[in-house]
Amino acid sequence: MLKRVCDFTLGAPNPYNFELTVHKPAGWYWFTPFEAFERGTIWTAARLSSDDVVGLKASSLGSVEKPEVLVQVFCEDRLSNALEKETLEIIREATGVEEDVKEFYLLAGRYPVLEQAVKDLYGMRASEDPEVFHKVILSITLQMTRIERSYKMLRLLLQNYGRTIVFDDHSIRMWPSAKTLSQVEEDELREKCNLGYRATWIKKAAEDLCEGEIPSWMELKKMSREEAKKALMRIRGVGEYSADIITPHPGFPVDVWSVKIFYTLLFGRELEGNPRSGIPVVREYAEKEWGKWQGYAFTYVLNDLKSLSRELQINVGDTLDEKP
Repeated sequence: MLKRVCDFTLGAPNPYNFELTVHKPAGWYWFTPFEAFERGTIWTAARLSSDDVVGLKASSLGSVEKPEVLVQVFCEDRLSNALEKETLEIIREATGVEEDVKEFYLLAGRYPVLEQAVKDLYGMRASEDPEVFHKVILSITLQMTRIERSYKMLRLLLQNYGRTIVFDDHSIRMWPSAKTLSQVEEDELREKCNLGYRATWIKKAAEDLCEGEIPSWMELKKMSREEAKKALMRIRGVGEYSADIITPHPGFPVDVWSVKIFYTLLFGRELEGNPRSGIPVVREYAEKEWGKWQGYAFTYVLNDLKSLSRELQINVGDTLDEKP
């Protein structure tokens, strides 16, 4: 069982809604699909660059207008100053406490869809786990399949190769490390996790990360948006859509599923013909109208779909049930 080694108390520009940030309405996890969330407190886990793992217990001490977040850190041994600093950096990234959304909210007021989403999800940050390898796995498992199978692949990967840590009376299953997956035979990955051709890509990404050929989140942040996308698209199995999911720079990762929703919401009519034809149209609209806030727009809309459909009386059809 991990022991409590340090605490961090963080402030944030208001408005800031801790619960909506770490436990999003669409069911998006924060650090791992197997984290626990109870009565406003979340228990989860992160892996440091040293391959040490830390348990994180986080909750709000303040309010939306006067935000304050407490994060308790659990580990096997006390962290060095460097690892404690790294842990704090991960927490700041994941909680989004350094992001100020006031500019986005002003922008949102010019678009009925975003205005309603902001009203419904007031104070939410689009932030998440700043771990590139996890996002590579997620983006690869989402490709060319239904969401049910994607979830099954992710569950099997975590169940077969993830690590379980215990702290504060909670047991949390973590993502498998790149080192672990790099040592698994490709055939075993394919069979145990129902990955099909994706086993090749995931194993290669794990090997590349272990060899330092995949940039870290912080390295990607220092690059321009285009530089970061190019770096990510050098990973086998990562195309433009996947790069937009992985990159720390806001993107608009619409696919053949989500483009139908966004087209209907943005243009007030259903997309006709091949959904792929609408992808460049929607992406161009997002880039032109929302610029650096397009990633926020994407996150807010997808986390508020049912409310948007009801409040704006726009029918997005059965697509509401195809993905969370």
